[in-house]
Amino acid sequence: MRVASLDIGTNSIILTLAEIDSRGAIEAEATFIEEPRLGEGLARTGEISTEALTRAISVLMRFVETAREFRSQIVIAFGTEVFRRAENGREAISRIALQTGVEVKILSPEEEARYAFLGATGEFRDNQPRLVFDIGGASTELIWGTGSPRGYISLPIGAMVLSERFPAPLDRAVFCELNETIDRELDKVPSEAFEVESAVGVGGTITTLSAMFLGLESYIPERVHGSVLPGEWLSRNTDEIIAMPAEELRRRLPFAPRRADILPAGALIVRKILERGGFGEVLVSDRGGRFGAIYREAEKFYT
Repeated sequence: MRVASLDIGTNSIILTLAEIDSRGAIEAEATFIEEPRLGEGLARTGEISTEALTRAISVLMRFVETAREFRSQIVIAFGTEVFRRAENGREAISRIALQTGVEVKILSPEEEARYAFLGATGEFRDNQPRLVFDIGGASTELIWGTGSPRGYISLPIGAMVLSERFPAPLDRAVFCELNETIDRELDKVPSEAFEVESAVGVGGTITTLSAMFLGLESYIPERVHGSVLPGEWLSRNTDEIIAMPAEELRRRLPFAPRRADILPAGALIVRKILERGGFGEVLVSDRGGRFGAIYREAEKFYT
């Protein structure tokens, strides 16, 4: 069975094409990502703008055509915090359905957390206690458990919304306020979340940092997925990323130059999560919620 999974986020839209065999095993065939920034301006206006929605629909129309060419038998599409937060989120969903023919499900925070955990850990079979964190454009999810989620929390801090609230360049006063904002939210995380053996990072921030660490000129999912990002490298380079002029950071990100303006805030969230848990490293996953959705689909048919 061929499946297409569409993850519509605040910053990015990701399409994964996969095949589920007769045993329920999943083979990813291709992944496509674009950054129409659906949530641009959301923190300021409380709404998805007409311009941002138009950009997102243009991407979705192309991705739906790609899924059709793949001869997908099932198309799963879901949206996350950007639709939950926007006053016109449901109106945006209706317009997407009208123009693309795709029905988008708005995930609850709990569903989003479960999708992220399953997508990031579904290939593991060692039942090791893990913390999965997924840094999106508008929110950050932390999910912990062994094999399946035992607990989760969704925090209203994401790489895009924080970058809009605390725009670069970050002088000392702005940096301190950003630090305090992240700390206040992480103070809400139950201590049990950090009482695990390892951490797994999901989302564009952590995969971008991994690609930087690996010195990639173009984004190669097969190299990023499963890579290990040392905490020491992250701590040192987060300071450099925050202090770096935007143009220089764009040059350091040939595979994702548009992410340069939101990477400093995202990197700071990652560093603070690792510090809270005392993790010396983080396992990087290129498989987030969209893979969790595919795993769920496989369970329906093959269990």
